[in-house]
Amino acid sequence: MFSLRAVIFKITVVFITSIFAGCAFNSSLPENNPSSLNTITPFVEPTHTPTSEPTNTPPAPPTITPTPTSVYDHLSCNTPKSLMLHSAYGETRMKELAQAIIDNGLQTITYQQMSADVLQGICPPENAIIVSLDDMGTSWLRPVFKDMIKAFTDRGLVLVAGVVTHSEQDPEIWDYLREIEAQGIEVASHSINHLTFTAINDQALEEEILGSYDMICDLLGTCPISLILPGGHGEDDPRIYEITKGSYMFLAGIQGGRVFSGVPPYYLGRIPPNNEDQIITLTLLENSFLP
Repeated sequence: MFSLRAVIFKITVVFITSIFAGCAFNSSLPENNPSSLNTITPFVEPTHTPTSEPTNTPPAPPTITPTPTSVYDHLSCNTPKSLMLHSAYGETRMKELAQAIIDNGLQTITYQQMSADVLQGICPPENAIIVSLDDMGTSWLRPVFKDMIKAFTDRGLVLVAGVVTHSEQDPEIWDYLREIEAQGIEVASHSINHLTFTAINDQALEEEILGSYDMICDLLGTCPISLILPGGHGEDDPRIYEITKGSYMFLAGIQGGRVFSGVPPYYLGRIPPNNEDQIITLTLLENSFLP
């Protein structure tokens, strides 16, 4: 009942072996012997040797290499330390968090960056941390979002920007999203209207998930690989996994999601920060996402 998007996770390698038969023809010319110029050699009727009836042997079947699903068969990874932020966190705390990340030797990554390794069966490094900033709008954007993102990019750090696409669009906001994407920021879908997925019907759910996907593809020029669940709800809703199959690779929520395995889409959990001390935030992350 749900539409599928381009499947980027299955790679089929087909080797086709063909057998070609050739025929070799040999011809000979008489030697250039002057003494034989006046000698007339009578024409000799060529002897015809019948060839045997061709054997009707069917061509060998193509050799098909199975789709490398084995990459996923044994994949089981610990979810990286994952932090969920909103605009209320503010620029000052963002700078403190960025410095704490640097001082503690952590490496900020995005779901987009992680996907390249996962497709090869490689889990993220133990010192990886994913910071996501939720509720960025595309019709109106709080200025503090830009300040918070700049606090990271100025220090060479990256994060995931969760975008609520709504219906009306501001072209300048999309220009800004393309600008930060070029700096390593991942633009993730956060649905169209930020509705609670578990409370809406199938048709509305599909529109919220795939409508946002299509809009980001069209207006950003890059399709999102991750979906941040509004309110963190829906990790147990099978409809979400069916709809996102073939489009999104990661689903980010709140509860659980400390390990991901098997085939995508993968559900990954997150935790909120401590608003007073960002060293405490890192401690909370360490205790919540054990290696």
